[in-house]
Amino acid sequence: MQKPEPQWNIVDNIGARINKHFLDCTPLSLNRKIFFSVKAPYAVTGIHAGETEPVHKITLQNVYKQQLIEVQGQSDILVCPIPYTMPYSVHSIMNPILVYSMGLGYMFNFYKNQPVVKKGGTIIFIHPLENKFNKQHHPSYIDLFERIKQTRDPKIVDTWSDELANNPRTSKPIATTTRITAFTRFDVEWGVHATDHVGQIITVNPQSPEAAAQLGWQTAPTVEAAIAMGRDRLGANASVSVLHSPPIAMWEVK
Repeated sequence: MQKPEPQWNIVDNIGARINKHFLDCTPLSLNRKIFFSVKAPYAVTGIHAGETEPVHKITLQNVYKQQLIEVQGQSDILVCPIPYTMPYSVHSIMNPILVYSMGLGYMFNFYKNQPVVKKGGTIIFIHPLENKFNKQHHPSYIDLFERIKQTRDPKIVDTWSDELANNPRTSKPIATTTRITAFTRFDVEWGVHATDHVGQIITVNPQSPEAAAQLGWQTAPTVEAAIAMGRDRLGANASVSVLHSPPIAMWEVK
């Protein structure tokens, strides 16, 4: 997992296939424990000091050097795996709100110039999407997910944010608990640009089709079926791009 696939040898390939088969047969709760036990080989890539803007420019150059992937042109359909974790779910569960935030807020927006998927196109997410919440880590998200049964209109959701974030039942001081975060309006707003841009969102084989429907997403049993759904809407010759990358990367769309 810490070596780029083009550098894999035959042993690495066999090991990857065995691990995938094993993970397909084990509960998601166990898979999460396994994934979180794998230590990423992070290291310092640069130290910059000085005025904010010049330092920021140099820092971005360093980020682009590591993470920027060049893509030639936009596609009608984008297949996008969502990682098993994100900034607000470390050692916890990716509840539906966090899956939404990671997919539409992070993964879609990791681009330069223009999105990978065309305006009005289809985005296909691959993630187990459980309808599960950690009551200790994300109590306010439970209330939010229940409320969006009424509406997903971001302007209305925005009016709930202060109430949900400041509810004494769900916002005990972080110093006295392992609570990760209270709800903020950004958990929903990060995805608004994506929902305005694409015309169809499909998630593949979710554990909870009900959670997908509550997010406003369609479902498909397989990636092939999801692509067929996209082509039913966009035409048989609709182009497809697949993001096959580390969890964090950026796409420079030419």
